[in-house]
Amino acid sequence: MEENENNNNNNVVETNTEANTNVEANVNENADANTTKTGSIVETLKAKKNLIIGIIIAIILIFLVFNVVIGSPKKAVKKFYSAMNSRKAEKIFKNVDWAGVYVFAKLDKDDYDDFWDEYKDYTDSDEWEDAKENLDDSLDDAYDTINDSLDDAKAKFKVKKIKKVKKLGKNLWEVKAQVEMKEDGDKETNTSSYYVMKKGGKYYLVGGGILSAYSYLF
Repeated sequence: MEENENNNNNNVVETNTEANTNVEANVNENADANTTKTGSIVETLKAKKNLIIGIIIAIILIFLVFNVVIGSPKKAVKKFYSAMNSRKAEKIFKNVDWAGVYVFAKLDKDDYDDFWDEYKDYTDSDEWEDAKENLDDSLDDAYDTINDSLDDAKAKFKVKKIKKVKKLGKNLWEVKAQVEMKEDGDKETNTSSYYVMKKGGKYYLVGGGILSAYSYLF
């Protein structure tokens, strides 16, 4: 009886030992497989390094080109002053939406959300049709005067810093910009708010800064 019990115990020990050995073997195989898999991923990434870098660069370039082509509120202010440096009134006023200037000037700060409703009502009205005729006549008369004035001043403008871009409502922003003016060797820097609208995928100034100097055209 004792001999049979010993034999049974020995068989159990051998079975457990084999089981443990198999478990260790499986663990080692899994570890080797994971190591091989990790190594394979690393090697793949190394092999694809240039491709990955190229994709990242392409994404960045697409973003930059998209931003340049589409524009932005702050680019509208920079474009306006770039046009000022051309000393061509026609080029300057291409960056301005005059109906927007008229509507925005009549709004209180609490009414910015009403801008587009007011804009539509105004541009659909007979008042705007009459204003356009007067504006066209005023611009025709003003071009030579403004061009001569800009030539005489010999002023150069540069947007030094965009300090803030704040959304006021749908497709309407305030851009706070620091602008430097050079004239006859002197420099003067001022920070002003400019107001920009987006219409038809393009950005136009509707108020603020030096634009107020041309309000007499209405």
